[in-house]
Amino acid sequence: MKKYFILSATSVVLCLLFSCNEDTSPSSSVSSVFSDNKFDAKSFSTRLKPALQPVGTDSGRSKNSMIRDRIYSLYNTHEFAPIWLSANGKTAYAEKLIKDLENVSTDGIDPERYHLASLKKQLDAYKTSEVVEVGDVISLDTGLTGNYLRASRELLMGMIAPRSVDSLWFHANDTVWNTTSLLTVLKAGEYPSLDSYRSKLHEYALMRTSLAHYKTLSQNDSLITLRKALSADPSSDSNAASVIALEAPWLNSISDTLYGAASKIQAYQQYFGLKRTGKLDSTTLGKLRKSPSDMVKLISANLERMRWLPQSLGEEYVIVNIPTMEMKLVRGNNTAIKMNVVVGKPSRQTPVLNAEMANVVFNPPWGVPPTILKKDVVPGVMRSGGAYLRKKGLEAFDAKGKRVDASAVTGGNYRRYFFRQPPGHSNALGYVKFNFPNKWDIYMHDTPHREDFEKFDRARSSGCIRLHHPQELAKYILNEIEGRDYQQEKIDSLISTHKTKFETLKNKIPVHILYLTAYDDGTGNHIRFARDFYNRDAKLMAALSK
Repeated sequence: MKKYFILSATSVVLCLLFSCNEDTSPSSSVSSVFSDNKFDAKSFSTRLKPALQPVGTDSGRSKNSMIRDRIYSLYNTHEFAPIWLSANGKTAYAEKLIKDLENVSTDGIDPERYHLASLKKQLDAYKTSEVVEVGDVISLDTGLTGNYLRASRELLMGMIAPRSVDSLWFHANDTVWNTTSLLTVLKAGEYPSLDSYRSKLHEYALMRTSLAHYKTLSQNDSLITLRKALSADPSSDSNAASVIALEAPWLNSISDTLYGAASKIQAYQQYFGLKRTGKLDSTTLGKLRKSPSDMVKLISANLERMRWLPQSLGEEYVIVNIPTMEMKLVRGNNTAIKMNVVVGKPSRQTPVLNAEMANVVFNPPWGVPPTILKKDVVPGVMRSGGAYLRKKGLEAFDAKGKRVDASAVTGGNYRRYFFRQPPGHSNALGYVKFNFPNKWDIYMHDTPHREDFEKFDRARSSGCIRLHHPQELAKYILNEIEGRDYQQEKIDSLISTHKTKFETLKNKIPVHILYLTAYDDGTGNHIRFARDFYNRDAKLMAALSK
C-alpha cells in the first residue's frame, strides 16, 4: 500500500503546506476578481494534486495512515476538485458537516477532537470574503474531509483500541468502514450524515439519551440545593427521595412491601446495581452524592464500548452482559428469553468475546479445563491424592484414554493423567451445555449450584457462564429456532439415561459476551447501571479523558 503525503489528515493546518510553497503567479486571485467566484477551481486542482502525490511505501496501517489514504482516494476520484466548497460560494454541505461534528458531543466525544473551532473560524472567513486564497480553500476543504473521515471511523469503531485499556476484550468488530459513497451522495444533492456511522443497537440510543440527561443535570441548581440538604442530614430518607425524584424521575416501585421514600430508595438501588434494601446505607448515599459530570464520564465510557461492537448484531443472537449478570436471547428486536447468570469471579474473569453457538449437549461430561486443573484440582490432589478426586466425582485417565483408579493418582504423578467428571446430578455442568467454540473454552451451562441465582453477587464461576434456566433455553432453541420436537418430557427422558447426547444446530446463533456497566433496564426506555466488579471502568475513562 502506498503512502500519501499530507501534513495532517485530520487537522486544518494544510494551509502551512501551501503558504510554504506559495504560487507567486497572480492568476488565481485575478481570475476571481473579474468573476463571481470566490476562488479559481482550476488552480485548486493544480495545487492540490502534487501535494497529495505518493512519496514512498506505507510504513504501517495506523488509523492516521488509513485516513490519509482515504483523503487521497476521494480527491483523486473527484479529479482533485473541492468536495465541500464551491467556487460560487455555496457552503451548505460544509455547514451541515460542522453541525454534525458539533453533535458528536451527544456520543460522549469532544467535538474539538475534530478541530471544530478552527474549522468554524475558517468557514466563517470563507463565507465573509469576496475572494479567498486558494491555499486557504485547500486547507478548509481538506480539513473538512479529513475530520469527516476521522469522525465517521471513530463513531463506527471507537476512538481507542479496545485491548489498550481492556486486556480481556476479544470481541471482534467486523463492521466495514465504507466511505466510497461519500462523493456519490454529495453529487446526488444530499448530505452524507455522520449518523449513518452510529451504532444501530438500541442500548446505544438509550445511552445517548441518558448522557444528555446527566449533562442537563450538571447545570441544575435545584439538584445542587437538594444535595446540600442531603449532606447536611444524610439520614433523611425524604431528602434522598427528593434527589432521586430529580435525578431519575422515571423510576417506579419494584416492591409491594415498601412505600414512600423507602420505595424510591429501593428503586434507585436497583438503578445503580446495588443491594435493594430500601435503606439509606453508605453505598447508596455515595451514589446519591455522585456528581452528574462523573455520570457523564461513565456513560461516555460505555458508549465507547458500544462503538467497539458491530453496528448491528443481526436479527437473532444471544447477549451475556457480565456486569448485570444477565443473559438474553433476542429475535427480531424482541427479547424472547431472559435470565440471571453466574459469571467469572474477579480472580477468574470472563472475557469479552463473540462466537457462534454450534450445539446443545444433554448430560455433558466435564473435562477439567487447564485453569481449574492448575488452581483447584492439582492443589487438591497434592493434599489428598485420590480422596480428593473421589470427593469431587472426578475420573482419571491415562495418555491412552484408559481409566485408572483414583487411588493411583498422587501429588507426584498427576501430570500423567487427565481428569473428567461423568454425567450426573453432581456434574459441574449440570444437565445441559451450550457450546460456542472459542479459544478461551468459554461456554454456557447448567449447574448443580442452583442457590447462586438468587444471590446479589453472582460473580462466582471460573469464567464460564452458568444459566438459571438452561432447559428453558434449550427447549426454545430446539423448538422455535431449529423446528424440532423437543418438549420437556423428552428432555426429562434424555437426562434420566445419564448418556451424553449432542444436538447440532443448523442455525448457528451468534453469542456476544459483553462488559457494559450501563445497560438497558429491561423496559426498553432507560438504562441502568451495574457494579464494575472487574474494575475496568477507571482505565477506560482515564484514556478517554486524554
